Amino acid sequence: MKSFDDSAARAVPGVRKVVPVPSGVAVVADHFWAAKAGREALKVEWEAAPGAPLDSAALLAEFRRLADQPGRVAATAGDSPAALAIAKRTIAADYVVPTSPTRRWSR
Repeated sequence: MKSFDDSAARAVPGVRKVVPVPSGVAVVADHFWAAKAGREALKVEWEAAPGAPLDSAALLAEFRRLADQPGRVAATAGDSPAALAIAKRTIAADYVVPTSPTRRWSR
């Protein structure tokens, strides 16, 4: 939050005070409807957070890049590369939330 003007919110009947909090502004009121009306009357100017330039496409590209990097081995059991090499069919799927999955099929 860059700044706020609470004069209209404080004028709402039932609003006791308007308080800045770490995540924005809180309206303290006698009841829910006064707090809601006070919140709607607030004039807040927001500024971009440090992570604001990130978007879903950029994050997905970064996650895919990281997924292609070798990771730590937590446990080893069997020989999965050998099993995959002789498999008659393999199925791979990429799931991206909240959009629908993208599937790649190979035989």
